[in-house]
Amino acid sequence: MKYQLKENDMEQLQAVADTLDGCMEYDELNDMSEAALKQAGIVVAYGASDDNLEMRGAINDEFGSWDGTKLMHFRGGFVCDDGLKEINQAINDYSTGTDEYEFINHIEAIWCPEDHPDNPAWLIKPNCKHATFKVIAKGEEDQVFCLGAVFYLGDMWSEG
Repeated sequence: MKYQLKENDMEQLQAVADTLDGCMEYDELNDMSEAALKQAGIVVAYGASDDNLEMRGAINDEFGSWDGTKLMHFRGGFVCDDGLKEINQAINDYSTGTDEYEFINHIEAIWCPEDHPDNPAWLIKPNCKHATFKVIAKGEEDQVFCLGAVFYLGDMWSEG
């Protein structure tokens, strides 16, 4: 099933999430067009295996997330929380007086969140407007592997 672009941006995020909901692990985007997601500025984020946060659409990248991580977003891209010390030092050492490195928002990739009713291996939580979808564990049709998130890349540049 293909999703259709909507006028209302939250409706559009929900339409993408609804299309992805129930997808199988290792086939998260199934027939969804990454090019259409990129054109719409939409990011689909989900946990993969036991050590990656995957992003597709407006971002096509993966981030090492062994045991969970927090990705801080700044106007130049994303950085894992374990790299913040080095980034902050570089900002202090080479500050240009611009907000180029201003941290705006973040995405948490939580490994085995406690007390979640679906008992997923991954919970993806951006602190901006987003819609969620379930990724089903391969070979275990009744087990949620991940609760992924769909959001606009542009919302990472605005107040969460």
